[in-house]
Amino acid sequence: MRNHQSAFLFALALAAVQAHAQDAAPPGSVQDLAQQGLHRAQEYKDYKPAIPVYSDMGQVKRLADMGRARGQAEFQALAQQSNMAGAVAGPALPGTDNGVVANTPQVPGLVVLAVSSSMPLEMLRDYMAQLDRVPGAVVVLRGFVGGATKIQPSGKWVEQVLRVDPGCLKCAHRRVRVEVDPLVFRSLDIKQVPAVTYLAGVQELQHCEKEQFQSASVVYGAVSVEAALREVVKGGVPVPPQVLAQYRGKS
Repeated sequence: MRNHQSAFLFALALAAVQAHAQDAAPPGSVQDLAQQGLHRAQEYKDYKPAIPVYSDMGQVKRLADMGRARGQAEFQALAQQSNMAGAVAGPALPGTDNGVVANTPQVPGLVVLAVSSSMPLEMLRDYMAQLDRVPGAVVVLRGFVGGATKIQPSGKWVEQVLRVDPGCLKCAHRRVRVEVDPLVFRSLDIKQVPAVTYLAGVQELQHCEKEQFQSASVVYGAVSVEAALREVVKGGVPVPPQVLAQYRGKS
């Protein structure tokens, strides 16, 4: 089962980080929306995901999909109310564009970069620079930083790695999609990071089929995203030239 609720709570945590960057915010501003996210995230601070029995899997998935859709719709409604049209500075939220629900990238597949909070911060920031504003790419963590019941450490960590200026909290951040999904690590049998793969024909991880994971070629080691994708091609997975071109010269 895809942990959709965890992804939504993680989005709220990142919104809380953005709120922390401003002591006061005018009503309807991006910071005001982020502060609302902080309050909502705090309501879930004691959340502990239940483990459903197999017979409940279908119902749980339907409820999770409904919850995720409602959460995205609420972000979009709030964004429209505050006239948040177009790009907004700040860290991107998973599945959104800083509070505005992002359109599904029109690309042939999905580039997946698996990382860990234990990796050197400089290396992580370099990867984020390579993925900045590139559609059809996602950074995946195995789990929440500090454990599943702690949300804010994960938000703080993401905010740090997305900073354009490492020493400036209130400056611009990279636009990179970040998700928490232990099933991706399990499905791809990822045991070390960084790891890069390309999932052909996939645009959302929660819609990826078992066969698509099994046909993926995973490249390990601290190499550029472009170099890793070229190794993926050697492994028998066709990566379209337009996908490779997005990373050319960014290493």
